[in-house]
Amino acid sequence: GKAVGSGLGYGALWWVLGPLTLMPMMMGMGSIGSMWNMTAASAQMPSLVGHLIFGAILGFTFFKLGGRTARV
Repeated sequence: GKAVGSGLGYGALWWVLGPLTLMPMMMGMGSIGSMWNMTAASAQMPSLVGHLIFGAILGFTFFKLGGRTARV
């Protein structure tokens, strides 16, 4: 549960950093934070879903593979 929750947080963090911050900045659409509004966020909802799914799978996989390591 914790691993999947952490993965969801990781996915949400990259959603804010990627489509709402870095991508518009690099495309010349404004400065940092110019896309931090409800209109831009609602347009990026499909991207949020994808980032959350990726994060959940990443957290689950990290948890499963972490149990395989030998503790010395």
